[in-house]
Amino acid sequence: MKKKNILNSPISLFKLMLVAVIGFTSITTSASEEHKDEIVSMSVEMAKQNSIETVAATSGVIHNEEVVYGKIVADPASLAHVNARFDGVIKEVKVNLGEEVKKGETLVVIESNESLNQYSIKAPMSGRIVARQANIGELTNGENLLTIANFDVVWAQLSVFPTQLSKVNANQQVLIHSTEFNQSAQISYLTPSLNDKPYSLAFVKLDNKTNKWPLGTVIKGAVTTSQHSAPVVVPKGAIQEFEGKDVVFIKEGNEYHPSAVKTGASDAINIAIIDGLNVGESVVVKNSYLLVADLKKSEAGHEH
Repeated sequence: MKKKNILNSPISLFKLMLVAVIGFTSITTSASEEHKDEIVSMSVEMAKQNSIETVAATSGVIHNEEVVYGKIVADPASLAHVNARFDGVIKEVKVNLGEEVKKGETLVVIESNESLNQYSIKAPMSGRIVARQANIGELTNGENLLTIANFDVVWAQLSVFPTQLSKVNANQQVLIHSTEFNQSAQISYLTPSLNDKPYSLAFVKLDNKTNKWPLGTVIKGAVTTSQHSAPVVVPKGAIQEFEGKDVVFIKEGNEYHPSAVKTGASDAINIAIIDGLNVGESVVVKNSYLLVADLKKSEAGHEH
């Protein structure tokens, strides 16, 4: 019997072509759906409402750091105690507790016991009245009448233990952290601690014009002991965990998609990216955890 060649049959050939097309279409659709699951679409307005912030990935520097802890203390020059030059009777008090004053402003008027003449006591510096002992009709008797405080400058007082002394020195850069703020500055000087404590103290002068550093605030200091270049760095907040991998979210138009990355060394602020992200790509650096939550929510929906 002669074998039948199915390729020579118009009907059979059509069936084979149909099977091939159906199979290709199925694979393409599956891949498309998988890619769709890993994209979060979000308008500019919605991103702003959710505080989704992006920056362009750049090369940078990773700092090797020594971590120390401490608190915010007052600058010794931040307090001024106001006294009467000549003892007498308080005739007028022009300021009250909590008020701001300017250097040279009249604070108190005194009638001298010796001459019976009146003279004014002026503010020796600008600041806020934080204590008041002066009242009209009272005698000065050499006591403090007012106390002015100006905390535009404060000090970070950091404890440096003996094992750290070989690494921590004056003039080194240090990043001061609180729960809300960071500020970069330099170590001004080191001194043995008071009361024979088993550590030294490093003092760092901080600008406090915006009152970010209340006295007594517990702080952490990251002292830069050395540094090295990295081809790609991002803020540490850009890294998220998704499906068991470290990822960053790359923004393209109104779409955000996770990219698995291999991370390297890090410091208090940044982390090096060895693979998975290129310089110039727009990466989410704030609130990217919301994008992870959205992807996980989508996965849960598909499972059901």
